[in-house]
Amino acid sequence: MSNSSQPAFSYSETGFVASFTGTGLTVQLSDGGDLYYTAVVDGTTVNAMLHGGNGTVTVTAASNLSAGTHTLEFYRQTESAQGMTTFKGITVTAGALNTPPAAPGRLIEIIGDSISCGYGDLCTSAGSGYKTSQQSAYDSWGAVAARSLGADVSIVARSGIGIYRDNTGSKTNTMPNVYGQTHYSPATPTWGFSPKPQAVVINLGTNDFAQGDPGKTNYEGAMLSFVQTIRTKYPDAYIFLTIGSMLSGSSYTSCSTYLQDVVTQSNDPKASYFALQTQTSADYGCDTHPNVNRQKIMGDAAAAAIKAKLGW
Repeated sequence: MSNSSQPAFSYSETGFVASFTGTGLTVQLSDGGDLYYTAVVDGTTVNAMLHGGNGTVTVTAASNLSAGTHTLEFYRQTESAQGMTTFKGITVTAGALNTPPAAPGRLIEIIGDSISCGYGDLCTSAGSGYKTSQQSAYDSWGAVAARSLGADVSIVARSGIGIYRDNTGSKTNTMPNVYGQTHYSPATPTWGFSPKPQAVVINLGTNDFAQGDPGKTNYEGAMLSFVQTIRTKYPDAYIFLTIGSMLSGSSYTSCSTYLQDVVTQSNDPKASYFALQTQTSADYGCDTHPNVNRQKIMGDAAAAAIKAKLGW
């Protein structure tokens, strides 16, 4: 919000909700890459993969609606690595904007990697050749969980990132190093950590194990420090640790054990672990990432874990 008339956003599933009276509306954007969005009108998806493009664009979020009052939810499908979105305005067809709806009062923060971004979840096979048109943050497990619980979601995630090291072995490209930023890139402005979520779910570890076990001390130390950082930012939130669905075998077992150890070491009464189970080959999207069916299974599991602790 550095420029209040042109808000900028980049993380998966960021966007806005608007109320309007009219028969349609267009959204004016400046896209920093080949970006896609989803438009939901009155609770029904009307444009699942709305192509913005690269540069200044006007996209038709809804058209040919019945005259009257409607609610638009407009979310970014593409992850932060693909560039920034700058919002430049809304034009209503045969009507005008109304006062925005109130927020639901429930907020879940998801912290993760490509799995949480929805990378390749629209692919129908495990082959490579991923395109931004095959990434649906709206269908990612965190977004699924939030909708089922009547909550807003904030997804702080990037493909390839880890808690101790990334998928290339770099100890620089880690979530603790970018978490204080509003965007993955650039480093400024910093984030104010408001509004505060009631639940924070961390799914990081898949990339830490990409080149083998990072080591119990290394992984647990990095995660414990990060959990303590989360606690300072959100004193009242419930913090969940989880792993899945791409790790399997000994890697899954080790990561799961490390996370449960971190919960114990944190001595935090509002911290716990739940599992997002290993996927099968039937669940593969692009580059063996979870497809929308597996994302839905994961989202349901996350919702159940959150509901059990928060009573939602």
